[in-house]
Amino acid sequence: MYEYGASKKEYHGLRIELQVRTQLQHAWATAVETMDLFSGSELKYGKGDTGVLRFFVLVGSLMAQEEGTTPVPGAEGSREELAAELARLEANVGVLERLRGYAAIVGEHAKTDRRNTLTLELWLTEGQLTVTVHETLAAAEARITELEALDDEDLDAVLINIARIGQLRDAYPNYFADTGRFTEFVETCLSTQHSHATFQARTQDSLARDI
Repeated sequence: MYEYGASKKEYHGLRIELQVRTQLQHAWATAVETMDLFSGSELKYGKGDTGVLRFFVLVGSLMAQEEGTTPVPGAEGSREELAAELARLEANVGVLERLRGYAAIVGEHAKTDRRNTLTLELWLTEGQLTVTVHETLAAAEARITELEALDDEDLDAVLINIARIGQLRDAYPNYFADTGRFTEFVETCLSTQHSHATFQARTQDSLARDI
């Protein structure tokens, strides 16, 4: 924490928080900000889907293990245990699929000012993300109302202002690298867990045949 020695009296003495992050920590934070923007959640304040919250807790602990630092409270298991739980959660909530879709949206719409709003329709089971660009806010709101009327728990629908997508990219100039680093880290953890599980299954099968 720092104190701002401003020339203007009204700003003098204000507190400034300076965050120093590793690359993995910054990738984690960027992914959380992205999920909050596109899903309308408040994950960084501990609010939102419990499965998604747990997903980021697990990734945080896996990153801590990678960097040799203290794990997140409540996620102190071994790398294999954490990765196994992470794989189960990904199958249910599809965080990686969402982030890939969101990254594509940012790339396509972050710098345009022709239209105002998007509606996102994510079917969780199928992992299908549909993006619709609307010329007016009223049209976007009508579509969201229509989707919400379906009352389908498998559907995650949200309305996004294109200007906010631009703000996200401005706030995180290395957005694509950061979200890509996050997804690559998680994919590596899941791949390692899958290989470990396969090895264990083959070993148990071999022992069973020997017996």
